[in-house]
Amino acid sequence: MAAANAVLDVIENQDLIVNAKKVGDAMAQALRQTAGLGEVRAAGLMLAVDIIDANGSPDPIAASRLVNQLAQKGVLISTSRKDGSALKIRPPLTFSLKHLDFFMEKLLQAIKYK
Repeated sequence: MAAANAVLDVIENQDLIVNAKKVGDAMAQALRQTAGLGEVRAAGLMLAVDIIDANGSPDPIAASRLVNQLAQKGVLISTSRKDGSALKIRPPLTFSLKHLDFFMEKLLQAIKYK
């Protein structure tokens, strides 16, 4: 019980809920402005991004490639959806705007090669 209370204290004292909202909103906006991505769904720092082909159809192969390319660049995300055509992005609550800049830089590099 003490450990759980300590975790809750850290979440409150470091304003991690406020941070999740602020950084999550910024990430969702950045993703929505990125060419070549489909719908973006977000709740704080839990995001999903549909990966689509040139015709707007789900593209699970491209999603898998992006996940693998990002892993090679030090960014760990996964695919989601039954067909694997969406990116599942769930960074820690301590994820900052500086981390977001790094993530978007690596994502844009990976998209060039999807």
